[in-house]
Amino acid sequence: NKRDFQEMNILEEEILGRLTDKNGYLYIGRQTGDGLREIYFACKEFRTPAKVLMLIKQAYKGRLNMDIFIFKDKYWQALQHLVPN
Repeated sequence: NKRDFQEMNILEEEILGRLTDKNGYLYIGRQTGDGLREIYFACKEFRTPAKVLMLIKQAYKGRLNMDIFIFKDKYWQALQHLVPN
């Protein structure tokens, strides 16, 4: 619904404000549909994003359900569906 969509936008803006490209966290993009939003980043390291996302998850507890997946994809194969043809 519209309220959840706005809440997801606010959440995404908060993440973008904390994980900036100048610090090595490149925002790749997002996909939204069926009440789900996936946000993609490429990062130099994983420790800071993990800490930041856990803090944000706690802050949004009860407002939005969040799952966080951090993984190494050296050859960008998992995000192949985001590459334009």
